Amino acid sequence: MLDNRYMKYRKQYSRYVLVALMVLVVIMSVGLPSAPAGSTKHRLAIVYTGRIKPYENLRDVIVEQFGDKLELKKFQINSTSDILNIENGLKNFEPAVIVAIGNMASEYCSSLNIAPVVLAYDTKLISRQNPFCVVKYLNPKAKKLVAIVDEEMAPSQREFLISLAGGYGLALEVKNAKPDIQDELLCDNDTVFLSQGILIINVNSEYKAPQGNCVIAVVDRSVESYKLLEKRCLSGLPNIEQVIDISELKGRDLRNILKKSNPSAIICVGSNSYKNCKFMQDSCRLSIVLKTKPVDADISRWGKLSGVNMFIDPEEQIVLLTELVKEKLKLAILYDPQNSEEVILKILLVPQDDIEFIALPVSNSNRVSDAITGAFSDYDGIWLIPDAVVSIAPIQNLLLEESLRREKILVTMMHPYTKAGALMSVSSVDENELDLCRRMAGLINERLDNPNCAGRVVSSPVYISINLRTAKNLKCEVSKSLLNRAEFVFGK
Repeated sequence: MLDNRYMKYRKQYSRYVLVALMVLVVIMSVGLPSAPAGSTKHRLAIVYTGRIKPYENLRDVIVEQFGDKLELKKFQINSTSDILNIENGLKNFEPAVIVAIGNMASEYCSSLNIAPVVLAYDTKLISRQNPFCVVKYLNPKAKKLVAIVDEEMAPSQREFLISLAGGYGLALEVKNAKPDIQDELLCDNDTVFLSQGILIINVNSEYKAPQGNCVIAVVDRSVESYKLLEKRCLSGLPNIEQVIDISELKGRDLRNILKKSNPSAIICVGSNSYKNCKFMQDSCRLSIVLKTKPVDADISRWGKLSGVNMFIDPEEQIVLLTELVKEKLKLAILYDPQNSEEVILKILLVPQDDIEFIALPVSNSNRVSDAITGAFSDYDGIWLIPDAVVSIAPIQNLLLEESLRREKILVTMMHPYTKAGALMSVSSVDENELDLCRRMAGLINERLDNPNCAGRVVSSPVYISINLRTAKNLKCEVSKSLLNRAEFVFGK
């Protein structure tokens, strides 16, 4: 009997103790933050491309603005060899938001899945916002987009097509690749072809070329990244009659071959090939082969990226440049096809007659110096675009030194170089980066408050700087209207 009574009270008190413990746990959980939230809520990682003064200035302004409010950690990228250590460091730091400043930092961080990313860069951000934004330059009157796809195309690329058509208000028709794919690709519609990681776009779709005639592929085997494009393109389009390697030709040989062949269509592998074939666009159909990027084509990543759009539209820059230099000239553009193929194509597609742009692909950073020397020897100057190959300080210093020594045009994207002697800079960053930092601060705060908010892009104004002493040496007469627009005028 005693044992039964003991067991009864034991069960009753055990129940009370259990309830009390549960209440205590609830009280403690309300009073203290949970470990995961506490470990990441107030941490901000800044990944920046080192040795470039404007990027380092922007880093310092962000540190000054957020240093008292958040736990900050800086990660500097000087070369691709730094990337592995930085990734491990970011994972261990567990930031709530990652800020990427500069080209290499943007390229690297936009592919991470560690935390929301705020970018301070241009071409990578703009391509995330609107992949293959060159399409809008091809045919503004387009009503319908015909997409020819093969069985190997990833579902994310199919989503990309839907988004691409929707973004431009185009009706979309998706067709599977067949043996007569070439006729489909070269028909009168605005057509794209997706296969094995390549994208083929019709450039002059309004030109009604005859079907079933001679189709020629123009390639550039001097560029390593184009070789894979060529291989995939030729396997996807089996009826190409002739393949021409422009790296083996000299002078006007390509012009003579193409005019003699009288093709109905030309497939240009890479923007460099398109530049050399552009003169044929009134007499035959032209298509361009580009490489699709899985990260760019994956819609699920777009919402995770936000940032300040530092990309100044090429058309606007060309207008400013032609206003400054009122004569026909040839300007070289050095770029890495892996980074800037779409930007180069946008530049080449801008309709204008005064300036001929010479696209010079440089895949190997060790060859940049030779490419700069050759470009200044052969052409009127160089237009510097934001590309990882040429956007490091030593290369830009070499560009400045060579342009001054040879008295050649140098157009840059950074005002300090105009102050030091470059002809002009067109930039989205003013001299002290405060305006850009204010825009970034708003995006950082948004992401700290709501990590899952949809990514958005904040535009920046255009800042122009001109060096009058250099303009005088180059015999460029600066108009009053351009001087009035310029925020910075050096060399008075």
